[in-house]
Amino acid sequence: MEKDKRTSRIYNYQNINNLQSKPEPDFIMKGLEAGMVGFIVGNGGAGKGWFINHMLFASINKTTNFLFEGLDKAPKIAYFSFEDNYAQWSRRAYDCNLYYNNQTELNKANDTFTFHDYSETGGMFKDLETLEVIEDMKKDIKDNNSKLVIIDTLSVINQRYNENDNREMAILLEELKQFARETNTAVLIVHHTNKTAINANTETNEASMRGASALIGNARFVLTLEKSKIEDPSNKKNKIYCKNWVEVRMDKVNFIKPESRIYYRNSLGVLIEQSQATQVVDDKDITDSSNKIII
Repeated sequence: MEKDKRTSRIYNYQNINNLQSKPEPDFIMKGLEAGMVGFIVGNGGAGKGWFINHMLFASINKTTNFLFEGLDKAPKIAYFSFEDNYAQWSRRAYDCNLYYNNQTELNKANDTFTFHDYSETGGMFKDLETLEVIEDMKKDIKDNNSKLVIIDTLSVINQRYNENDNREMAILLEELKQFARETNTAVLIVHHTNKTAINANTETNEASMRGASALIGNARFVLTLEKSKIEDPSNKKNKIYCKNWVEVRMDKVNFIKPESRIYYRNSLGVLIEQSQATQVVDDKDITDSSNKIII
């Protein structure tokens, strides 16, 4: 008689009682395990593309990234771009490589990361023809033994579901989770913030992710990028968005304490991670009135 497949999904008190120690999460990156889906969120110009490049180069130990702290080894990353093509992405990557090659190389580096130009495929969720796109992605992931998948962006990969409909976004997230489970990867989707909510100046941007609330509700991880803010030296009642300072926050995370880090954008545009004690300062970029946005 064939074994009932459901038994592997049924556990009781005795299973818990027999545990010798508390099970530890098996993180692909900090806060995200295989089979989980999260988001990298930010408004235009916040530095999402540069931060992703920072993650790519950190995965081969050209630099460091707090999302990989505490891991034996950073994951091998597959970056699927449905928005920028290779020529567009490579210009940023060239500048990153120019800067990071001057940094001290660390141990336990992966051989490489992979950039996948899917800019002319029509998206993941459009019509039945895009099923081929998903199968191609699965093959690319398997062939390269990738463990962390970054997909850019939600608005491009999805033309099938209504972004503002909770039910349809729950379905979309379930499809993405199934994709993560089948590939045994953690998946990060790049998405945009809701400009109206940002201008409301809330404490975090979790509620300002564009689209239905089911996106946040069904994701296990939300990383938000935002230009850092300081007080306006000329008027303490105002705050200034700084051009070259970027705050990166875990606005939703499970199993660990949320963290935030500050990055500085150098003359090439490359993001450089700062120490946790770093304070954003009034530098030449923000004292120039043409470079500051008062909120």
